Amino acid sequence: MTIVYDNQITVEEASSTHDVLCSDQSFDGIRYTRLPISLLLDFVSNQKKYSAIQYHLGKLELARRDFVDCSRKSFEVEVSHHAIDRLSTVHLHRYLGNNLEGQGIVCWLKQQVIECLDVLDINDIEKINGMTISHNGMRMKFVQHSKIVDRLVLSTLM
Repeated sequence: MTIVYDNQITVEEASSTHDVLCSDQSFDGIRYTRLPISLLLDFVSNQKKYSAIQYHLGKLELARRDFVDCSRKSFEVEVSHHAIDRLSTVHLHRYLGNNLEGQGIVCWLKQQVIECLDVLDINDIEKINGMTISHNGMRMKFVQHSKIVDRLVLSTLM
């Protein structure tokens, strides 16, 4: 793909953040894959301030960096690398047997986390902190992020 600025493509054309440069004044010419998370979160949370393409690319890049979209919750959810490692070593058979859409392993795990939290239907991060929740044959351990307020982390799978 040719390197393009975000303001040169449409939302429909943007399926990846690779080879897309940011047109925001503060980060003009920087690839989306190199933008700070704070800016990506700003793109997603301040839709009136930014363009539809910046919102869309911000969401894509956050997803690529293992953020889980839980927009129905009052907090963000992150998947730890340890949880992904546990999926690949302990629960790989679940991924292979249930991955009908052909998703990558990280995207599939994110989908499982979203489903788990939707079923749980608790919107208070304090109540979920430290919980181990069973979902689709996996036990998911959630902890509150130690440094970032309003962020829950899937720390491991059992």
